[in-house]
Amino acid sequence: MEPPPLPGSPNVYPTSSFSYVDSKTPLKNIDQVRGKLDYETGVVKYWNHKLMKVEKELVDLNGKANKALYHASKERITSLNFELWQKRQGHIESYERSREGKVELEKKRNKGFKYSHRLVK
Repeated sequence: MEPPPLPGSPNVYPTSSFSYVDSKTPLKNIDQVRGKLDYETGVVKYWNHKLMKVEKELVDLNGKANKALYHASKERITSLNFELWQKRQGHIESYERSREGKVELEKKRNKGFKYSHRLVK
């Protein structure tokens, strides 16, 4: 959607047609005013359309970025939870092994104590 060119203007995409009108020159008739107003309306519609397209692209990009961040953080949390679970399992297993070792050592000590206790009697 391109804005209509200003009649007699070297600039194809002016921001305002009234910037080319000398304020001292009176307008000839109502049709000239209506024409300038229609042109200004066309320029405004053109830039609003461009702005809405850019805003939509920005919203789409923002949505894609949020989705990517959500999935990345979800994967990272899953990974961290798995690592934490592995560490916890490792600690539990090592604790159980050390506990089993302590029980065996205590049994050996108790055996030795029983034998030494018998000798003393």
